[in-house]
Amino acid sequence: MYLCDIVCHGTPSPVIFQDYIQFCEKKNRSKVIEYYCRYKGSGWHSHVEKAVYESGTEDSTSQLSQCYKALFYSNTILRPACHNCKFANVSRPSDITIGDFWGIEKCMPDFDDNLGVSLVLVNSAKGMDLFQKISNLQCQESTIKDCLQRNLHTPTALSPQRDQFWKDYWDRGFEFVLKQYAGYSFWGQMKAKVIKPILTKLGLMNTL
Repeated sequence: MYLCDIVCHGTPSPVIFQDYIQFCEKKNRSKVIEYYCRYKGSGWHSHVEKAVYESGTEDSTSQLSQCYKALFYSNTILRPACHNCKFANVSRPSDITIGDFWGIEKCMPDFDDNLGVSLVLVNSAKGMDLFQKISNLQCQESTIKDCLQRNLHTPTALSPQRDQFWKDYWDRGFEFVLKQYAGYSFWGQMKAKVIKPILTKLGLMNTL
């Protein structure tokens, strides 16, 4: 038996994800048949999420399509244990640790294709034996210093809004917290639908 663990930002609430998908289906009047938490059509470095609907619609540009990402990064919907994780360090109990190699553009820019580079930490002799048996990998050796991302030395911080978020969710419902904590508003939709496309067309989006 080989033990494998992952470098993890935190585990979000499945209840909130379920509510979010149902809200998207209600707004788009169609069932979500696929959901990409990191759609690579815009590259790996820019975190874009994408929903595919039964109607044939694909959405990765509306404000609604990015609201779950906003809740995730707000840290309000993570499990409480995530903020006190005993495994957020480089002393891993597994044979192999896998994750995203954040920061690779700084230490290995020639290896970064903006489609996603995985990080593999080999933690035991058994893990090394397994890794050496995998022959079809493109890999480069790194150092702990180069790959030391946040969740390899500390757990994700607890949001000061977490308790209020859940109180608002149970008292006032999902749509309220979506507006209050993910910025789902008329102005936000206007920015996503009108302003952002205009700035992109004018070549000003990257500059801003």
